[in-house]
Parts: sequence; structure tokens; C-alpha cells
Amino acid sequence: MGQPGDRNKGKGRSGTATDLASGGSKSGGDRLRPRFRSVLVNLLVIIVPIVVMILVDFALIVERFSYQRQIDELSNRQRQTSYSQVNLLTDPVANGDLEKVKLVLAAIIADPFFTGAKVKRADGTTLVAIGQDVSKGDPQLRFVQDILEATDGPPRKVGELITLATPRLIFKSLRQQREQLFALAVIMLITITGAVYIAYRLVVGRPLDQLVQAIRNRDHRDTGAPLVTPSVECSGRDEIAEMIADFNEAEKERADYHWKLIEAKLTLEEKVRERTDALSHALAQAKSANESKAAFLANMSHELRTPLNAIIGFAEVIQHTHAEDEELATTHEHSVIIADSGRHLLDLLNTVLDYSKTQSGKMKLDETEFDSVEVVESAARTFSQAVKDKNIDMTTIEASGNLPIMSGDLRKITQILLNLMSNAVKFTDDGGKIAALVSGDDKGLSIAISDSGSGLSPEELDVVMRPFEQATNADRSIGSGTGLGLPLSRDLAEMHGGTLNIDSVKGEGTTVTLWLPASRFVPDGTAGHGESAA
Repeated sequence: MGQPGDRNKGKGRSGTATDLASGGSKSGGDRLRPRFRSVLVNLLVIIVPIVVMILVDFALIVERFSYQRQIDELSNRQRQTSYSQVNLLTDPVANGDLEKVKLVLAAIIADPFFTGAKVKRADGTTLVAIGQDVSKGDPQLRFVQDILEATDGPPRKVGELITLATPRLIFKSLRQQREQLFALAVIMLITITGAVYIAYRLVVGRPLDQLVQAIRNRDHRDTGAPLVTPSVECSGRDEIAEMIADFNEAEKERADYHWKLIEAKLTLEEKVRERTDALSHALAQAKSANESKAAFLANMSHELRTPLNAIIGFAEVIQHTHAEDEELATTHEHSVIIADSGRHLLDLLNTVLDYSKTQSGKMKLDETEFDSVEVVESAARTFSQAVKDKNIDMTTIEASGNLPIMSGDLRKITQILLNLMSNAVKFTDDGGKIAALVSGDDKGLSIAISDSGSGLSPEELDVVMRPFEQATNADRSIGSGTGLGLPLSRDLAEMHGGTLNIDSVKGEGTTVTLWLPASRFVPDGTAGHGESAA
């Protein structure tokens, strides 16, 4: 047992030992069973039903054997009575003397165990019957004895005696016996219960109560009290004594673990504080770097747009210059290439800048009302020449149902559709097919762009949704874009509260669906559409 003085060194800190060990959520009384579910009660709950079952089984066996024995005795008595009385009935039955027959039968049923008697003639007709009808009694208690008349030859049957006995007196005897057995069982049950209680108190109860009290005193200690190790006296070498000895040893170790736990807690708090400071510093650096990146991209876009616009402008001027000789015609062709390349580079810059704004949270929506079908048709017209050059079938846009007027950022919705249609045209082979379906219901509006291109595998689908990455395989070459079209389109759709879903089958084609929620519907704004030409 630890000395109190050793524990007093930690006065003021040791009060949290139990709270730290138990999480501060349960007291000792909550962890202990209530007294009505003590070991003694549990022991009696097991022993008493077993004893009762044994006593009941014993009583049933005794009653069964007693009943069978008395039934056998009654049968023997019935048989002996019939044997003794049948000799008195031979002459009266043979002579038809009914009075003597009645006297003999009356003597038989005078016995309280007999309830009926009957004498039949040899032809089966009833001669005399007294008492209960023997044909309605228990067959097991009915006995038939032939009435025989002596002759020079074999005995001649002149009739038969039938007697019916009752087990009523047997049942009365069994009830008395049952009452005696019940009284004996109660006495035995009380005796066994008392013996179990005394044995429990002597062997288990007292030392266990001391152990429980020590645990309660420990767990109910005041929070600010010093940590004092409770000790329980024990003697003997049985399981209870070993358990108490283990408890005393555990309490000694618990005091040591308490201080180690306090030290570990303080160390952990310091590490958590340091890690939190480091994470906060890293987060601040990441935010600063992200802001710097956004500022750099904005400045870079502005600085590059100015010379690009100048290059595109002068290239367009050259395109509109009338070429009269071969040298000027060649220059005119070069200017077309310069203008197209400049516009492509400008589109890439705008895409990078828009994606940077969405990631930094600086992208804002310019809300306006628009017709969804008209937006799709407008985007499709942008690719009319490219579709024509590749002989792609993109002649209709299907509109399903009455489609409402939508609210959102028209430029960004158009940008999403341009990205989707650009991919469809880019990855659809010559002579392929592109279809657009606009459909609406009470949950929202969907715009699906389908193509008959090479399609994507599940692995490639995961790649194309990651920024700056593009799918590559034998059937699908790397495009000339930045790899931001689909990620940017997804972010723009989510800014509108919608989604962008891709369904693709390798070798069959791809369907990309832009879904906008019903909250984007303009109240009382409906535009009816059927099939429209692209």
C-alpha cells in the first residue's frame, strides 16, 4: 500500500486522476451494479429455479408412482372382489333369481371404491344393473368376469359380472400427498436459500463488500482531494483473496499512472498547440500564395492581352487588304494564321484566368434571364463551320416539353456550352453525329450534349476532371487546350447550384449533361420549343 505522504506531494493536481482515467463522464456508482442485482441475488436467481425444478420433478415422479401403485392396487381389489362374488352369482343367474343377484351386486357397490355393477345373461342381455352405468366409465377401471356353471363336461357360461371402480379416493389421497410434498418443498427451499446466504456472506459477501466500498470511496473522492490509494484487507488463498490482492496492487500502479497521464496530457497539449500554430502559419502562407497567384494571373492576362489584341487587330487589317499579286496573297494567308493563333492564345488566357477566379472565390455571377434553347442554338452556330468541315451531323436540337425562362450568368452558361460542344466537335470523327437535348421538369433543367466519338474509359473520366490534365490513348490524342475546360465548366455549374455529369462508353461516345436546379426558373416564364435547327 502506498503511503499517504507519498500521495500528498501531488495535492492540488491529483483530483483529476479519476476524471482522466474515466473520461470524466461516469462516477463509480454508475459503473457499479445496484444492490438488488448483487452477486447474492444473481446466485439466488440461478440456484432457486434449479432447486424448484428439482423439487417439482421429484414431486411429479413421486405422484406418478403413487398414482400408478394405487391404480394397480385398485385393479387387484376389483379383480379379487369379482372372483369372490362370481361364485355366489352362479345359481341365481342360472335360475333367474333376481333378488339374490341384486343382493350380491349391492354388496359389491357398498365398497366406496366401486360405483357400478351389472350382470349379463349368456346371450348378452342385461339381467340386473346397479349404480353407475358401466358402459360410460373409464375402460381401464372396468372389469369383466365370466359366470360359469359346473357340468360333467367343460364349465358352461351362464352370464358375466361387470364392475366399475372409481379413482376418486385415489385423487383425494394424491391431493393430500401433494400438499405434504409442497410443504416439504417450501421447507427445503427456505433451508437451501438460508444455507446459500450464510455461505455467501462467509465466503464472498464480506470481502466483496469491503472491495466495493473501497472502490466507491475512491471514485467519490472530492476533486481537489489528494490521491490516496485505498487498501482492502484480505486473507486466505481463494479467488476472492487473489482479486483483492490484485486490486490493491492495481491501485498502487494507478497512482503512478496518474502522474504519467498528467505529464502525457501536458506534453500532448503542448504538441497540439505547436502543430496548430504550424498549421495556421502554413494556411496563412497558402492563402497568401493563392492570392499572389491570382494577382499574377490577372496581371499576366492584362499584360498579354494588350499585345495579343494588337497582333490580332493588325492581322485582321491585313486580311481585309485587297491582294493584287502573289506576294500579298501569301501575306494574306499568313495573317489569317496569325489571327487564328492569337485568338486561340487569348481564349487560353481567359480560361486560365477564369479558373483562377473560381478557385480563389472571386468569380461573381452576373444574373440575367435567358432562354435555354436559344443559348444552345447560339453556341451550336459557333461551330457550324467546324461541323461542316468534318461532315458531322448536327442539324437539330431537341427540346422536350415547355421549358421555363432561366436565371443565371448568361456569359458563363454560354462558356460551359462552348466548352462542351468544342470537345464534342474535337473528338468526333468525320461523318460522326452530335446531338443536343434540352429537357425540363419540376426539379430542374438539363442540357445534354452527346457525340459519337471515341468515348472514355472510367480511368480516363477521372483524369479529364482534374485540372491541367487530358486523357491520352491510341484513339484519343491530346488536345491543344489547357485541360481546364471540363473542370472550369463543372465549377461554373456548381456556382449556379447545378451539376455537370459525364457518361461515356469506350468506343461508342460521350454524353455530358449540364443540370440547373428549379430555383433557377423564372416564375411565370415559359418558352415553348420543339425541334430547332442548329
